[in-house]
Amino acid sequence: MTPHHHPPSSRAARRLALAPLAMLAGALLLALALALPGPARAADAEGRLNALVGELQRLIDKAERERLADPWFLKDLRQVVAAHTNPWPRVLLDDGFTDGNYDRRPAWRVLSGEWAAGWNGGLRSRFTPPRAASPSRQTPDDPTAAIVGTLLGQMLAQQQGGGSGAAQAAGPADRAAIETRLALPNSFALDLELTAAPDRAATRLALGPFQGERADTGYRLVLSSAGGGGSVELLRLSARGSSVIDGVDGLVPLADGEVHRVRWERRPDATMRVLIDGREVLATRDRGFRDPFDGLVLENHGGDVTIGRVVVNGPA
Repeated sequence: MTPHHHPPSSRAARRLALAPLAMLAGALLLALALALPGPARAADAEGRLNALVGELQRLIDKAERERLADPWFLKDLRQVVAAHTNPWPRVLLDDGFTDGNYDRRPAWRVLSGEWAAGWNGGLRSRFTPPRAASPSRQTPDDPTAAIVGTLLGQMLAQQQGGGSGAAQAAGPADRAAIETRLALPNSFALDLELTAAPDRAATRLALGPFQGERADTGYRLVLSSAGGGGSVELLRLSARGSSVIDGVDGLVPLADGEVHRVRWERRPDATMRVLIDGREVLATRDRGFRDPFDGLVLENHGGDVTIGRVVVNGPA
């Protein structure tokens, strides 16, 4: 009897269609594992990885159009690709202050307080917040109240300043602030190397993108260390006032004299996450701002801090 050859079932056909996707996904993960940091092969590894990612995305699109795979599987596969690709390949700002100045390439402008760029690199600011002249309901141990109060005061006045080496500008006495003008997309990745000297008092650094001529509208990432603990908060500043988006405390304090690496990501879907020394400490979402930003501001609200390097990346 002549054997009959039955056509493959729909499930088997799907498995066959998924084979190239599975193999390419494996190749992608292998490329990620081999793409270790190293100046000799960094560019080549990134090029090969981008090519693999592009091919995988085309196959996913084809599988979706021709219904060759389960939609949930394709969704998961897209998420894997997105998690292992860099949505911010374009460098917008990279300053280690190694030239001993901050007033050119790129130009920073002192708004208040004292800032100094050393010849060995880094931008240093030392600031002691003034004592309150009268009792207040807000306690000095409340970092949110302190930062929000400072930022609201910033909306009232901005003073000009600038220079190289060391400079001090007259301005609001509740912080030391410096800004740089920068065409910053709404989606970005900001990397910061931070060293804060150990201090019994609270150390607070706020930074973030702003919109408009004055650095009083935008986001602020607030890094605080006090009483042997650390905290991170995300604030939103607008014409309607200031509000806390999200925050976390109970972290290891950053004011220990060591170099810490802070990374702040904002994706096109308005999700944001903050990593400290490679560990995610905060993840949230906010759609309060949809337009691009006009600059980046650093604010020392208390302590002896040194910015070793600041890098901002944006979409291609």
